Amino acid sequence: MIPASEQVGITVSATAHRFEQMNISVVDPLRPTVVLGNVRAAQTLVPLSGGIEWRLFRLLLSLYVTGELGYNLAFSTVHDVPAALQGRVSGAETTGRISGNVGIGTDLMLGSVGADVCLRYNHLNLIGRGMSEAEQTFLSLTLAIVLGTK
Repeated sequence: MIPASEQVGITVSATAHRFEQMNISVVDPLRPTVVLGNVRAAQTLVPLSGGIEWRLFRLLLSLYVTGELGYNLAFSTVHDVPAALQGRVSGAETTGRISGNVGIGTDLMLGSVGADVCLRYNHLNLIGRGMSEAEQTFLSLTLAIVLGTK
């Protein structure tokens, strides 16, 4: 956090989240009831964000709320493609969307060392998703060791 005042600071963050999706059925686009096979897929999400952190109070233990906007990179990969689907299923794809999150956190500072815990509600495709693309949201809990001041 870059302090702007005693209670408000500017945040810059980069994180990574990995989600495994097991057994995705691949259907024939012309005959949606016909399953061509099953594959496994994984998605790694990398939000690059900036925002504001507002301290509700600052003592030995501090409580804050935060909000960020950013650009979210999504790296999708497909594993275990059966021979019948080789060449019909893409092995990897990278997409990007405008993302955002809001959260509440607390930190405990003992001199120049501390611990930080933050619960965030993440919206990964806030802006730029296609009409058939579902909203992607999740909760994250961040645990961090703080070196220096906050």
